[in-house]
Amino acid sequence: METTNQLTASPLVLSSSNKVSETKSNSRAPLLDVIQELNLSDVAIFTGAGVDPDGLACGLVMKAIVEKFGGKADIFYRGTFNRPQNKTVREILGLNVKSYADQDWKNPHYTAIISVDGPGEILPKGISPCIIIDHHKVGKPGTEGNDVRQNGSCASILWEYAMAAEIDFSTDAGAILATAICIGISTDTNNFKEEASTKLDSDAYAFCLNHKDYASFLSILNYPKPPYYNDMYCYGWENKLKSETGTVLVSGLGPISEGRSGVISDLAEKYCETDGINTTMVLALVKDEMVGSMRSSNPSHDVNEYMKGFGGGGKRGAGAFRMKLPGITDGTDEEDRQRIFDAYFAIMAKKTFSFASDES
Repeated sequence: METTNQLTASPLVLSSSNKVSETKSNSRAPLLDVIQELNLSDVAIFTGAGVDPDGLACGLVMKAIVEKFGGKADIFYRGTFNRPQNKTVREILGLNVKSYADQDWKNPHYTAIISVDGPGEILPKGISPCIIIDHHKVGKPGTEGNDVRQNGSCASILWEYAMAAEIDFSTDAGAILATAICIGISTDTNNFKEEASTKLDSDAYAFCLNHKDYASFLSILNYPKPPYYNDMYCYGWENKLKSETGTVLVSGLGPISEGRSGVISDLAEKYCETDGINTTMVLALVKDEMVGSMRSSNPSHDVNEYMKGFGGGGKRGAGAFRMKLPGITDGTDEEDRQRIFDAYFAIMAKKTFSFASDES
């Protein structure tokens, strides 16, 4: 199935000297030749600001490309595998990925650094990527080049690179790649409901859907949710505040464990699907941090910009943040933790209602 000559999204590709870097033979994968010319003997691939299916797919595809060119690579993630879907993706697809936090980045031994589905600014301090391939806004450029496009999913962009590198999707390994790309695209485009979804996303998804491993694909789609999800859904719904119009909802889960914090973003999505609600914020206290996840179907609400005000980020319709709260230590009892959370929850609700009102 040949679709690359039909794609219309335009990449923004900048080299470190601010010159356009583009290959003649692979205009839809403009940094492929640059990647091939790197020292690929020991590559570190970074997969974005947090664990999600899109970033995991991008890392897996880039690793396959590096190996196709005779190199080897490690895939690194930032954050934790606290969402059941991400755990299922890792288990079903057999992903061998490493945590940023478990490595010493003061004297890295890697011969090349590649960042996918995330800007260079989120890499460990002192680490500068050679290549950045992303679908968010342009940030600090890679030393050898950026390919940054406003696109629904970054996995779709990596699919173009895989096609240009002539990765064989008909093999068992190719089926795993196709499965990962399908899940990455459907997740980041919210099953193509996101305004940012493009023809590139649909073309990549259609191709990979025809090459996926069906059993793996079905297992990931039907990932098991732990029983506490239902309890927290009910608790969060009861502990909610609404704006005067009723279209904006802010929910508080209170103190929860790190292992259960994946529910925060899932509930933000679920509550946003409720009739009459177009913007949701779900907040919880995880250890000593206020953790929030926001979703909005209102195109006038730039969630990414709002989340940046709390040290987080995302995209226009979805984002998250983690913010350390003062006054909480390991010795703080549950009653005081709840009291501190309640105080900041009231502040965040007021700010969120003001943001939604100002943007309406």
